[in-house]
Amino acid sequence: ERHRQTNAVELLNVLQGNDPNEADAWYDEVKKYAFEGWAFAGILRNDLYQLCRRVLIMANEGQIEKKTWIHVLGTSDLETAVLLTALQRSINRHINPRLRISFDTSSPFRALAQKRAFTIPTFTSKEMSMPMRAVPDGAKFVGSDVRWPWPSPIGDRMTLSDFCVSRPPTAMSFHDKLSNHLLAHHNLAALCWGISLANRVFDSETVDHHHSIVPHVGAGVEAIDRVLASGSLATLATYKPTFAMLRHSDAYDTGDEHRE
Repeated sequence: ERHRQTNAVELLNVLQGNDPNEADAWYDEVKKYAFEGWAFAGILRNDLYQLCRRVLIMANEGQIEKKTWIHVLGTSDLETAVLLTALQRSINRHINPRLRISFDTSSPFRALAQKRAFTIPTFTSKEMSMPMRAVPDGAKFVGSDVRWPWPSPIGDRMTLSDFCVSRPPTAMSFHDKLSNHLLAHHNLAALCWGISLANRVFDSETVDHHHSIVPHVGAGVEAIDRVLASGSLATLATYKPTFAMLRHSDAYDTGDEHRE
């Protein structure tokens, strides 16, 4: 902060903490640094109750009205994506119309090591998920004009012969470097499409407040807006059972990025 000569590069103040007490202590120590936004890390980053609690505290202390960005580290599941979209919209409505929320994940690329591809989203009353399946790998796929099975901008243009190629007898698979690039491109695009589709589904079901797909997430979406509209930690406490139904409600859930 002392040596900055321009604010052209936006810096995010990173928050950590293994439990609410640690998170409070960390926040109290770093909030004096007036950077452009916040990044949420650690095991509380996907706990929507704790995220809303922190946003309310920030708003009450003037620590969010002029910020431009919140980033949530390492998350890829569709439920969290929908909830973070809801959180951004509520912040825009009630606190700061200019703030954006983003998140990142390495899942599309870590899947390369597992030889797995994202398929198509699953939407049921119990879950939203982005399943993976093992990719084609074998001599029978070499030269095949059968199309790649899963949709994506590059997958829609691929055949199995693009992905499985002749290799030396000592090779461990029928994939080469280009195969890995194609799989990474497919996985990233498929996940982005799945996240976009999940938000579209929730937008449509929020119109009449009838959530047939994972109703507990729909209840969480509506709770987020009511809590931020109130600006009150007391109101947040009344919705604790609603937030407890969400996937990452356990404060000690390490999140998707660390499950392996």
